[in-house]
Amino acid sequence: MVVSEETQPTVEGDAAISKKAAKKAAKAAEKQQKKTEHKAASGQQPTEAPESDCSEGRYGIRKLIQSSGEYCDRVYTDVVDLGVTLDGQDVWVRARLHTSRAKGKQCFAVLRQNSSTVQLLVSVSEERNVSKQMVKFVGSITKESIVDVKGRVVKTSSPVESCSVREVELVAEEVWQVSAARAQLPLQIEDASRPEKNDVSITHFGFAGSGMT
Repeated sequence: MVVSEETQPTVEGDAAISKKAAKKAAKAAEKQQKKTEHKAASGQQPTEAPESDCSEGRYGIRKLIQSSGEYCDRVYTDVVDLGVTLDGQDVWVRARLHTSRAKGKQCFAVLRQNSSTVQLLVSVSEERNVSKQMVKFVGSITKESIVDVKGRVVKTSSPVESCSVREVELVAEEVWQVSAARAQLPLQIEDASRPEKNDVSITHFGFAGSGMT
């Protein structure tokens, strides 16, 4: 009888341990099931469709013409001829990208043809089918690249002091890169066109016996 009484608590203790282990295993299984369900639910979520581009086919890098005659009927307008008489009209201009500055939904640029310059405005617009992607593209074109631009001539509310054509600007509808310039040229036309400043540090040297000072 003594032996029987001593072994009874051991059996009860083992049962308690088994009960705790079973609860722990059940919790682990439940946790694993929740993880599996979460992964399955995440995999079934529809992926976001890429943002539509309303300007597709209206900007980009122009392919080589290779005498195909595809654009032989296109009439280009010289920058120097842009003025208020063309206000509201759509024109094609081929010029170099002198400068550009993109910020948010707008990009301001200056087109240069010989010594004539005109301001180009590229802004997001559903009416003109101009997208954010198009604005970003124009802002990424390197300076001095040759571009074809289709734009509307618009009279400005105030003169554009930074351009030789001051009374109007071009509002872009299409922009195509025809020939890309290097990212960093040895000398930018923009730098060369800055006004010179007098250098007060120049010293005038005299020559003995010459009478020059």
